[in-house]
Amino acid sequence: MKLIVDNYLLMTRQSDFTNKLLKYFYQRLGIFLSLDVTNPPSVIFTSNIKKVGDYYNDPNVENYGRAFYDEDTNTVVFDATKYNKNREEFKFNKNISDVEQYINGYLYMIPLSDIYHELIHGIQYQFGIYDYNDMVEATDECLTYFITGEFNHIDYVKSTLALWYIARYELGINKTSFYTFIRNCIVRKDYPNMYFLTNKNFIRLLAKHYNGDFKRFMNAFKIDFYDAEYMEQFQLELNYIHNLIFYKY
Repeated sequence: MKLIVDNYLLMTRQSDFTNKLLKYFYQRLGIFLSLDVTNPPSVIFTSNIKKVGDYYNDPNVENYGRAFYDEDTNTVVFDATKYNKNREEFKFNKNISDVEQYINGYLYMIPLSDIYHELIHGIQYQFGIYDYNDMVEATDECLTYFITGEFNHIDYVKSTLALWYIARYELGINKTSFYTFIRNCIVRKDYPNMYFLTNKNFIRLLAKHYNGDFKRFMNAFKIDFYDAEYMEQFQLELNYIHNLIFYKY
């Protein structure tokens, strides 16, 4: 038995999370990205940590997190213990009140942001947009927020805000077009030429601070352009796009 409510997928059994169910989210993601998606990942939802480790190819269980995308097998792997509301590993106690009226009879609670974050990684890998880790995570987090209204990983907030600042204040992208910018940076391998290397303001910035080296910029932007003072505006503008999509006034 399963239910989707308030940005959670609720399930009674591990076997409820089928490949067919993951494909549903994948096809929905394809609509948001305006893509004909034809290669849906498989799903592994298990509390067997050895099986999780086999996919991650690392014996250190601390590295696994809640979920990850395995590009070698095109599989999204979830550690079910971290979604079991009766286990001490469960990470979402502060949010149970949001769905309290629905959770009786359900054992597993998965934030939809976890699902979309890993599926977006699948799209990025399939389209060859996997060169710069901070860019990969920042664009992923933005799109995840557009779809769910929630961030997935607090660790990526710095790179996400920094990318937003660059788009808005260095590239001159308006707040509505920021969605298209994020979409293209996820699926267009030529995005550096589309937005960065043909922008006169950015070229001057690149020459002045990075000796014209785009790779050097990409490896440093999370630190160089993060400014916590913009956090409120940043979240307001991401909410603005999310609310446009879902008819929230």
